[in-house]
Amino acid sequence: MGRKNVSVIILIACTILVLCACGKDFRKVLEKKGIPFTQEAFLKEIRASNREHVDLFVKAGMDINARDKDGNYRTHDSIGKG
Repeated sequence: MGRKNVSVIILIACTILVLCACGKDFRKVLEKKGIPFTQEAFLKEIRASNREHVDLFVKAGMDINARDKDGNYRTHDSIGKG
């Protein structure tokens, strides 16, 4: 493996670590606001049109493509109800 390949692998690993660390920071912000990091709380914030909290959930790593037992996207359903 060449030096260039090793450098690319190290860069990718560092990027992943930084992104993971940032997600934890955003989770802490949600916790300080008394908001649990759960799919249900995320959907509640979508229905309430609380963009600030929705952004925090997404930045913290919430799965925006979660599906319910019927295969429907839960976020789409919440948007329609909000």
